[in-house]
Amino acid sequence: MSTLGTIQHLKNKVEQIGEKNILRSMDEAWRAFVYVPQRVTTTGAHIRDAIDLKRTMATVVIALLPALLVGMWNIGYQHYLALGQTVDFWAIFGFGARTVLPIVLVSYAVGMGIEAVMAYWHGREVNEYTWVTCLLVPLVLPPTIPLWIVALDISFAVLVGKVGFRGIGKNIFNAVAFAHLFIWCLFPAHMRGNVWIALGPNETTIEGFSSISAWAQATQGGELSHYYITDILMGWVPGAIGTISITATALGGLLLLLTGIANVRIVFSMLLSGFLTGCLFNYVGGSPCLDLPAVYHLLLGGFAFGALFIATDPLTSSQTNAGKWVYGLLLGSLAMLLRLWTPISGEAVFLAILIMNIGARLIDWYVVQCNIKRRLNRYKVKK
Repeated sequence: MSTLGTIQHLKNKVEQIGEKNILRSMDEAWRAFVYVPQRVTTTGAHIRDAIDLKRTMATVVIALLPALLVGMWNIGYQHYLALGQTVDFWAIFGFGARTVLPIVLVSYAVGMGIEAVMAYWHGREVNEYTWVTCLLVPLVLPPTIPLWIVALDISFAVLVGKVGFRGIGKNIFNAVAFAHLFIWCLFPAHMRGNVWIALGPNETTIEGFSSISAWAQATQGGELSHYYITDILMGWVPGAIGTISITATALGGLLLLLTGIANVRIVFSMLLSGFLTGCLFNYVGGSPCLDLPAVYHLLLGGFAFGALFIATDPLTSSQTNAGKWVYGLLLGSLAMLLRLWTPISGEAVFLAILIMNIGARLIDWYVVQCNIKRRLNRYKVKK
């Protein structure tokens, strides 16, 4: 039997299994993500345009690929730099790929497996939102994270962060930030400290080499002079898998901004307020973290990644245009304050996002009430 014949035979078998089946749920999820679904709305009032949830999530996945690929290369680069060895590009990228791909595969296998079981249990389709969650979770983790913690992380994100709030669209917290803080609280030793240089199978330590992240080096009084500004911008510094490269983050974020998936009001206001708050505390000074130039707060520690890919989550951020400005301004300032005054400075952006997720609906409520009051006053004047 030819390859096409085999694929058609398997397709027929899946279709014969029945509507409510876990294999059929997985088959529909894959087809909805790769192909254009033929189903259209038939009742109710809906806005019909060229964008849907599947296209939105596919665009986000594409936007995350530069951060993933740069992260792979940087892990190999940091590894061989620590060993003092000079190797070619493919050896560097190959080591990084061997380190990162198992983390990504475990995240997708566990996350999509849970989503398929939930879809089967509730008699619904697999939601494409989980595709993005399964990629975001590995990108904010260190490269040395054990695979069983990755499985626990994505399980918490899907089961509690999404399904626990009765499904996508009803969750008040961003699932990735929620799960990341959960894992950080349970396993801080795996999430901070000397965990940023991936070792080979026969290596247990690298003598004389500090493997803490560049952000930790800066906030603990270390000098960043041994890093060129190009190293920081490109992401050739120790850090989490996908959050260390400003260039890759900006490239993917630009795609989201141009397509309208990420809102420019949130991104701009968060970066602006974070920078201004950092400048204010630069003036106060008194500690390595307070004295760190404000621009480095935006370049290190995943601040920009959080602003572009997590804070802009349309499900958990403010919905009104005015509310987005307020949401971003408060979020940027809060993230900077938590960075400077809490012991979890490296995870402050995620904690700030969770706190502002709670306040997003309240901000929108006040904006709507102000609009109603303004229109009532305008009506009274005319009358």
